[in-house]
Amino acid sequence: FDMIPLILIDNAVKYSFEEEDIAVSVDDQPARAGVNARSVIVSVISRGVPVPEDMRIEIFKRGVRGPGVEEFASSGSGLGLYIGKTVAEANGFDVRYECYNYDKSKTVAYNKFTFEVPCH
Repeated sequence: FDMIPLILIDNAVKYSFEEEDIAVSVDDQPARAGVNARSVIVSVISRGVPVPEDMRIEIFKRGVRGPGVEEFASSGSGLGLYIGKTVAEANGFDVRYECYNYDKSKTVAYNKFTFEVPCH
């Protein structure tokens, strides 16, 4: 579990624009309908190239890197998100991706990776 935040932060550092802030938040989520226990939600948000909609599931597969990422990090292997998601699922939770606030050209957006860990 400990490696997931590090993977997401490393990913944000590699693939966000220079001199852009990266936000990491940890929020306590009370029990709610359908979820009997409290949980902790961890989010990593960065500003960079958006992942196209048709690749938003693919980026979690082994060896897959989004289009155009070479200009940010030529050394990536496409294993980080795959490992993070695999570890999350093995521990009963998930890693999710969302993209929002595109610029007019749709070439810049906020990328948000989130996972929720149930407190037992």
